[in-house]
Amino acid sequence: MTKLSRPRQFLYLCLALVVALGTGCERKSPDPDPAEIPTLEPVGPLGAIDPLQETATLAIWNRGSTLLEQALVSREDLHQSLESLLENPTEETLNDAQEAWRGSHADWHRLDPLLALADSNPGLFPRLQRRIFNIDAHPLQPGYIDYVEAYPYSGIVNDISLTINASTLRAQHGLTDAGDVALGFHALEFLLWGEHGQRDANDFTVTRETTSEQRSAGFNIADLPNNRRRDMLLLLSHLLRDDLNGLTSRWQDRDGWLHGTYHQLHPAARAQLWKNASQHYLEQAQQHVHNLNRDSGHSPFAAHTLASLAAGLIELKTLLSEEETSLLPWFSDAEFAQQWLEALSATIILIEANINAERELSEEVHKQLLEALGDLSDQYAAAQEEVL
Repeated sequence: MTKLSRPRQFLYLCLALVVALGTGCERKSPDPDPAEIPTLEPVGPLGAIDPLQETATLAIWNRGSTLLEQALVSREDLHQSLESLLENPTEETLNDAQEAWRGSHADWHRLDPLLALADSNPGLFPRLQRRIFNIDAHPLQPGYIDYVEAYPYSGIVNDISLTINASTLRAQHGLTDAGDVALGFHALEFLLWGEHGQRDANDFTVTRETTSEQRSAGFNIADLPNNRRRDMLLLLSHLLRDDLNGLTSRWQDRDGWLHGTYHQLHPAARAQLWKNASQHYLEQAQQHVHNLNRDSGHSPFAAHTLASLAAGLIELKTLLSEEETSLLPWFSDAEFAQQWLEALSATIILIEANINAERELSEEVHKQLLEALGDLSDQYAAAQEEVL
């Protein structure tokens, strides 16, 4: 591979910024005031701004804004399907709601290569992790949300000491453990599919009367599981909209901490951030495949891990192959870039061919997927090391 010169201080800048701002992330801490956004001073001379690199790094950020807006649109489609389900709970309306969830979930995961900034650079983006946790926390403890076979009266749905409202769900989310999931796509996933992926539409039918046993136990109609489940389903959709809106506004707000932190960086530093984020995303994708058919899988109830993974990898390919956003010219030669993108395309094809078989993925295919993603990650990392 031909080595392209790249000053080491680009990498040192990013590392120094991470150290300066801290590597920890407080999940419960509030967003900083815009006036408190740190001014990021370079630790060494970075040279003149490369106008092409400037354009690419700005275009990537703008692409994130577009994808967030699309995620909001598909969330609205999901919400309409949920309303139809609650208005007329049938297997057909439940299936429609499930398909709408899949579409909205996939649109969200198109952002994965960009949102990998949160975990790959937590010192620079300490609040981004929390916002992602509110939207896409996984894996979850299913009995924390609703009944499971071994515990038919478990979960927030069945705990009448907890009022189904926004304050309750936000307080319960991540209360004692990351698996205490009460918000986001995967709380909705469990309500729509249930423990074994076979939710009965009757679970969303309005219960209009209490039994004598229920009345003697102090239950009123609003306390009954079906009614609480209905309330929780719709509320989760509203809160998902709020959280997506919040992230979008902070991504777009020129005076906000997220937008400001990124845009005051030198374009070379931004490029290094994206390269690190892409590397982290590839490693994370491999881990998602490793966890398939396990309780720790990304979407075990809806069996939607491969579809969401394909969405993210397709977006990564778009980011790296389109001239406006591609950063490949800054860390690899043209021959490597072409070969790597071809390998990425082949991996996407392999994933898409097995999306419908996710619940019963063969060991051979599972191995092929792991090896393909591992090779992509290793080759990507090697290309960066060549120019440091």
